[in-house]
Amino acid sequence: MFRMVGIFFLIMVFGCSTLGVSAPQGKESQAISSAFPYACSGQYQHKELSEKDILQELKAHEKWLIDPKDPEGHQGNFCGAKLPLALRDKFKQEVNLNSAIFKMAMFPGAKFTGAKLNKAQLQGANLSGAVFSNAQLAESGLDDAMLHRASFQGANLHGASLRHAMLYQAKFQGVDLTNTTGLTQSQINMACLDRDTKLPQGLKWLEPPC
Repeated sequence: MFRMVGIFFLIMVFGCSTLGVSAPQGKESQAISSAFPYACSGQYQHKELSEKDILQELKAHEKWLIDPKDPEGHQGNFCGAKLPLALRDKFKQEVNLNSAIFKMAMFPGAKFTGAKLNKAQLQGANLSGAVFSNAQLAESGLDDAMLHRASFQGANLHGASLRHAMLYQAKFQGVDLTNTTGLTQSQINMACLDRDTKLPQGLKWLEPPC
């Protein structure tokens, strides 16, 4: 217990890259490099988002998804943005955020329930306590993300990358993690799993910390 608290403290002080403790599963043991902190540029960097900002960006992203050449559209970019708690439910209920950029964003407690986040870039983001229930996260980038106490029940994480992600008490009960990449046993030991959680080859379920 004291060891977990100590690790959690280090993560909060020095960033998610401190979690790179053991080699990934596989026949050959290789070190996993971390790019944290991630380069970030965008109009919302270090800015607290307003409801108008969010709606405008979602509308532009929707146009970009339909036609990347649409002059009124562009790839949604919330890189480095700060999400007020009062607006944390603006990204749920089937919102299409496929390929959107959330690198280094500060979105603790954000609700992405049912959202489409396939190939989304969430590297280095603070998503502690976020809700990803039934969300689509196939091939998403969650490297170095702070996901402690985040919920993933019913989420699709096929092909998602979780290198160095902070998973302290993250909820993966019943979730298929077979085809995720970058997971280590140390991360699994911190997360909330059950016997229905499917893990990548070489990792095993242990008594959960929650």
